Amino acid sequence: SNPFAEAKDFVFQIDTTPDFSSPVFLSTTIQSKGGVIEWMPPLTLQDSVVYYWRVSIDSVNTGNYDWRRSSFQYINSKTGWAQAHFPQFNANEYQYINQDFTNRKFRFINLTNEIFVKTGVYPHVDVYNVSFSINNDVRRFWTCLKQHPDYIGMLFVVFDTLSGEPFLSRASAIKPNGLGEYNNVHCSSGDLPTIEFFTNSTVGWSKLYEAPQSWWFNTIVNFIDSLPNGTPVLAYSAQNHNAENYTNQLYQAFESIGSSYIRTINNDEPYIIFGKKGYNIGDAHESVGSGPLDKISLTDSVKSRWKNGYIKSPIIGPSKKWKSLHWDYSYSDSIHMDYIEFDVIGIKNDGTVDTVINNLPLDSTDVNSLDNYVTANNYPWIQLIMKTRDDSLNTPAQLKKWQVIYAGAPETAINPQKGFSFYNDTLLQGDTVRMSIATENISNYDMDSLKVKYWIVDHNRIEQPISEYKLRPHPSGDVLIDTISFDTRDLKNLNRLWVEFNPDNDQLELTHINNIAELPFYVKTDESNPLLDVTFDGVHIMDGDIVSARPHILITLKDENKYLALEDTSNISVFLKIPSQQSYKKLNFNSQGVDELIFHPASLPENECKIEYQGDFQEDGIYNLRVQAKDESGNKSGNIDYDINFEVVNKSTITNVLNWPNPFSTRTHFVFTLTGSRVPDYMKIQIMTVTGKVVREIEMDEMGPVHIGKNITEYAWDGTDEFGDRLANGVYLYRVITDMNGESIEKRDSAADQFFRKGFGKMYLIR
Repeated sequence: SNPFAEAKDFVFQIDTTPDFSSPVFLSTTIQSKGGVIEWMPPLTLQDSVVYYWRVSIDSVNTGNYDWRRSSFQYINSKTGWAQAHFPQFNANEYQYINQDFTNRKFRFINLTNEIFVKTGVYPHVDVYNVSFSINNDVRRFWTCLKQHPDYIGMLFVVFDTLSGEPFLSRASAIKPNGLGEYNNVHCSSGDLPTIEFFTNSTVGWSKLYEAPQSWWFNTIVNFIDSLPNGTPVLAYSAQNHNAENYTNQLYQAFESIGSSYIRTINNDEPYIIFGKKGYNIGDAHESVGSGPLDKISLTDSVKSRWKNGYIKSPIIGPSKKWKSLHWDYSYSDSIHMDYIEFDVIGIKNDGTVDTVINNLPLDSTDVNSLDNYVTANNYPWIQLIMKTRDDSLNTPAQLKKWQVIYAGAPETAINPQKGFSFYNDTLLQGDTVRMSIATENISNYDMDSLKVKYWIVDHNRIEQPISEYKLRPHPSGDVLIDTISFDTRDLKNLNRLWVEFNPDNDQLELTHINNIAELPFYVKTDESNPLLDVTFDGVHIMDGDIVSARPHILITLKDENKYLALEDTSNISVFLKIPSQQSYKKLNFNSQGVDELIFHPASLPENECKIEYQGDFQEDGIYNLRVQAKDESGNKSGNIDYDINFEVVNKSTITNVLNWPNPFSTRTHFVFTLTGSRVPDYMKIQIMTVTGKVVREIEMDEMGPVHIGKNITEYAWDGTDEFGDRLANGVYLYRVITDMNGESIEKRDSAADQFFRKGFGKMYLIR
């Protein structure tokens, strides 16, 4: 049933005998993977001959074959079901009938049940030593007659002459001919295999039981007299049986089941008798103790003698059309007193069972228009039953054959050998499962549009539907390959993909065991944190840095997963706190139709999304920006949020420009801070000697990118003049010239002011 099983050697065998020992015997070994395995034996089939075949995984090393067996009868141009060879009937259900393989006969079941009983007088015997059993199975121990010498009596067991089983004592139990009606009311708590009688009424549990002693004796007499002749009866004492005081009628009742001791035993002697109603005196098997201290037992047997039963076929079908029925039988003996009844049972799709042919006339062994009695639309399956009874010689009628000719149902089977692919059994979360799989119609019948169903059983054993749809028609011999794909975004760890063709028996089919398959696959969970990056006007700032009053803030989130694209805005939250507020405001991707944040979803395989925010900060002071981000798998960008303070100064200013390092030998950069919302229109650094001669002018476009906030120029002066000649060691002066809207930018006070005199700074060149 596993179409994906690894390749193994399979042994096929066919013969005309069930023990595979005739000259016709053929065997072959085929190596195959799971799915459909075929063998075409080189054999010319003979008409009406029954053939047996079997298959097993090869077990040459151990010799232990696990055979799967079947059989068929070959009739040219006929299809259906038949049992026409005695060993084939082994698959049937039987009631009170078994197969005698030695003589090739059906027999009524006749079993021998061993009876063992033991008793004594309390307290000289414990409760477990007052009991009776059948085939070592204890059916009753002790009694309801209590552990008291005044509670005395006899326990009776009456056996069914057919089954050999004891009747139950309650009136609600099996009681043909009134058996079981005499149960003593002291034991009314359940169905018991014993019937108990008081034989002494000096003490009772209540007024109800304080009846004359003769009343109890008469009850036993009436009970024994009611038993049909031939009924096996077991009786044994419980405490004091009081036999010395029995009436003559009661003595005669015991003698009617074969007792020879009942008139001579003493009250305090344990007593057991096993006989049959109608026995002569002395025919019974009896055991008598020698006194109250004695413990006695008795062993005997009861034989079953079934005279009726039935043979029921396996379920036949499914069928698209019932055509004809044929059966044959013979009598077991020449007296022909057998009763035979032949019935046909119809079985619906929902399992409902109806008798569609009841007691077919015995001369109607060929029913050529079976569909007049049972239609395949209503009853796709049937069963045959032959009931038989023989009251004279107890020999059942002999069923020789039964055959049903019908049009069968199609059969599709998953067959990976005709087509199968599976992308990968281990995937990263978000990757796509892709599978194609073949199913083959291996029958001689066409199927309509074939339905297929896929589902997942995830690592929590929760079933998740994938898809269900119909494919094209599926004629006889057709190989149909279907393909399915789905992503693993919501899956992790070990999962199982299930596929089922013709689910829920959408179309009538021979069997369903080969329509379903499962494939395990493992999803590696995405546990890596995405990378979060935040820039202000393209610059990574430090906590507390000054930024533009109208900064362009760019938030970038990058994930290494190449399948789960960052495209959900709910995974990113941005908060801003302004100087005059104590609480944060959440910035929205859409707020009243206006996007505060602009989202650019990721494109695979790069998997990087961007969020833009164009700030417009009118208030000077310290702001705080907080960003929370996670990827599509829920992994956060960090254990703590991105959180940074920044300062906004709306007025355009510039600090004194420092060169760094100072002194320098090969190169020095320039450091300064700008405020406001835009950079200067013009900016130049002049370097001159101490006498005021300009030796170098550095224009704004040479400095590299300039932004609001702290700047360290990409440009580094190497100590050469306008012509590239190296300057001498010594002290040089420098100043900064700026222009915005035709005016110089206001200077902003800073700690660097101590190094400047009248706007000039000093630098030291050391070679």
